[in-house]
Amino acid sequence: MWKTRTDLPGLVKLDLKFDIEKLRKEYKLLDHDEWNAGISDSLENMRRENNRLTKHVFGWETDGSENMKKEYRSQSYHQRQLTDFDESFELREDRNSGSVWDKKFYKGKKELDERAFRKLLPDLPPYITEVCESLGKHRTRVGLAKLKAGGLIDAHRDYDPTFACRYHVAVDTNEGCIFGFEKDGIKKEVHIPADGHVWFANTGIMHWVRNDGNTDRTHIIFNMDSQELIENAIWAEQYGS
Repeated sequence: MWKTRTDLPGLVKLDLKFDIEKLRKEYKLLDHDEWNAGISDSLENMRRENNRLTKHVFGWETDGSENMKKEYRSQSYHQRQLTDFDESFELREDRNSGSVWDKKFYKGKKELDERAFRKLLPDLPPYITEVCESLGKHRTRVGLAKLKAGGLIDAHRDYDPTFACRYHVAVDTNEGCIFGFEKDGIKKEVHIPADGHVWFANTGIMHWVRNDGNTDRTHIIFNMDSQELIENAIWAEQYGS
């Protein structure tokens, strides 16, 4: 049985590490492209279905218009997806989380289910492709997330780890960047350094991100339709019970 948001810590540094210099080098090859995930790419419909959360957390709505795209570019938080919708995706027969997500797509529609956005984009840099493929068959959506200097992502909850588990690798950051969360009534803020380590983030609890530095903060974020990483990797550091 999979662990729920109440069973898992708020943040865990895993003893799993990728080559940060290779990641930084290849990230620079992608940084020139337009960062518009959820506005005019394949995630747009999924983002519209979550418009209430999107507007609350990021301060913008997703109607796909040119004005919306212009407004999005002015915001402090941007995403660039490295995976796309996979029409062949089906729910795993061996999935045993004990939750409704073992037998059901999000809102009953595959195209709105984040787990179905697992197909790697063509022509990604080789090491980023290697990293994504190394995560195994249960790896789903992968993307880059950039929070500009002075930016803030308000406190919010995403899905429970019984739906999917989310992991971060910091690529560019500064000491003023923090990942904050609240669990069991206790608030904690942690800086995730850009050293190649993989961090599990419990998105089922209230969490927020802040960049008080004067440089942008970029993470690679990948999601897993399993709890194998958090179960099998050594926990190098743990924050929150």
